[in-house]
Amino acid sequence: MMTIKEYINLSIEQKKLIISHNMKLNKLHHPNIVNILKKISLSSDNNSEFDITFESGNLDPLENLISKYGTLDEKIIQKYGKQILLGLQYLHKNNIYHKNLNLKNILVDTDGTVKIEDYLIDGIILGNEKDIYNYYLNETNIKYYIPPFFIKYINNANDSDIFDKNKMNEFWQAYDLWFVGCILIESISGKKPWSHYKFKNNYEFFDFLNTTNKIPIFPQKISLEFNELLQTLLNPSI
Repeated sequence: MMTIKEYINLSIEQKKLIISHNMKLNKLHHPNIVNILKKISLSSDNNSEFDITFESGNLDPLENLISKYGTLDEKIIQKYGKQILLGLQYLHKNNIYHKNLNLKNILVDTDGTVKIEDYLIDGIILGNEKDIYNYYLNETNIKYYIPPFFIKYINNANDSDIFDKNKMNEFWQAYDLWFVGCILIESISGKKPWSHYKFKNNYEFFDFLNTTNKIPIFPQKISLEFNELLQTLLNPSI
């Protein structure tokens, strides 16, 4: 079994970046990421399209499992969360930052193995921090997973404010880990972080993030260990 994903309407620069990372993609192998089965296949009839073939098996998005069976208990979250973090640790060691983790691209096999999907492609297509900000700002769906430090960085930065490479790596590591914390909150509560505020759009939400010193409210009746894990994921030291 395999999954063939077709990417369309890409810019020339996006396509060049993905092709340049082709060798890196094919060298990545880890139990907790969706592995690529063969090299990128470029579409001959359209320069803005290409295909990538991924392993598939019996993988089902975590979003589907929660929709079918309800929210997860702590024992399952402990099992899944550990695997998500192991896969993410492997990607970060290879200087790959997902930038868009969510319940749709966390896949679960029938034996309980968890795999991260879209780990390089999303990061490249979304672009740098300013591209991501502009992309999400105009989205219809509110991007509840975005961390406050990301919005503050965008609003306080100017063209001369550029992190050095090591600092930027720390920034994206913290960004991805915040998203993991949001995934765990939604997995046990069934609600996205901040969603109780009922923001009308991303403009309103991002304005809130730019001024708040809070982190999302944790679900009630969770263990001390789970509380400490969320505190760690949602309190980056950058």
